[in-house]
Amino acid sequence: MRYGKVVGVFIGLAIYLIKVRFDVFGALLIGFSATYFISALTNGGSIEGIISGRLPAVGAAFFVRALAPQYKREILWGGLIFFEGMAIANLVILFTVEPWTEPLYPFGWQTAISGRNSWGLYSIPGLFCSLFLDALKKRKGSCRTAVLFIIAIIPLFFSFSATTLLMISFGCVVFVLIQFKRIRVYCNPLTYTILYLAFFALIVLAKIPAKIWGATIPFIGKSTSLSGRTDIWDATVSLFDGQHALFGYYNGLTSPLVIGEAGGQEIYWSAHNAILDQLLWGGLILLAFSLAIFFLSAKEPFLRRSGYSAALCSLVLGVFLVHGLTEMIVSVPFAFWIAFIFAWFLPSGKTHQSLSRAGRKDTSLPCA
Repeated sequence: MRYGKVVGVFIGLAIYLIKVRFDVFGALLIGFSATYFISALTNGGSIEGIISGRLPAVGAAFFVRALAPQYKREILWGGLIFFEGMAIANLVILFTVEPWTEPLYPFGWQTAISGRNSWGLYSIPGLFCSLFLDALKKRKGSCRTAVLFIIAIIPLFFSFSATTLLMISFGCVVFVLIQFKRIRVYCNPLTYTILYLAFFALIVLAKIPAKIWGATIPFIGKSTSLSGRTDIWDATVSLFDGQHALFGYYNGLTSPLVIGEAGGQEIYWSAHNAILDQLLWGGLILLAFSLAIFFLSAKEPFLRRSGYSAALCSLVLGVFLVHGLTEMIVSVPFAFWIAFIFAWFLPSGKTHQSLSRAGRKDTSLPCA
């Protein structure tokens, strides 16, 4: 598995270099990857660990960026088969294997596929692939999409995840809103980014839920510590100093996130927030590259925000931002979509044309 990941990264890069050669998106991905390497080297980490542990998402982004302009439908079908294959495999485990059974269902909240808060990272991206395929046929939905929606919500009944529920709820509400042209224009990446930053400030930094409700959020019955996330966020913020501000702590063999007193300490490998995660593992430099990649992909959906195509792309970004409020965001599903959205607006057959030269009229989907 480890060597397969390494091979996958280099295959994605090779296809990108053959098809595209070089563009701003690729340059940012290279800078993003280089920051991980520098962070590992300065913190005593493993180069092989970087490639197999952190860069599969980069390999996926290179692959999709290279091929999506010419093969949109094929990339969508490939994404649907992969993501839903993982989601269905997860459902098979949930239905047939008892919790706490190694290796398929080692915990009540985690299967061999992923933890419960990440189950939606397979079913929901697959659902988006289906929606885009529907739109290519001038449809707003299909029986296939309805079935995939059911697949996305079933895991909630096995091990409830507030993160996944929020992703699905947000996606459903916004999907209804973008059917109305006058409302659609407000459902754009800028709106979602402002909302994300507001919730980041209120929940992650200011801990407003605890100040308002004390120990428990009444309408969902969830602790205001958000399953211990507030402690993780505080620990992450406390780690920043002059030595690690630029390139963070990434090592791959150890984690600086240690919470608790001696004898009862717990080690965490995620800051459980998109912004804090990037700061922790790659410092301000990695965060800067991450934001640049995000906003580069969000540029055209914002400029074309009156169109249905742009609204669908924006919806994808918004759902990932919801996930990134309480979880890490860098993953193969996120990389797939961040690259696909960038490539979606490039003219078919012209992989070298820069995004800035593409027209502003939203003609990338025939579904108005």
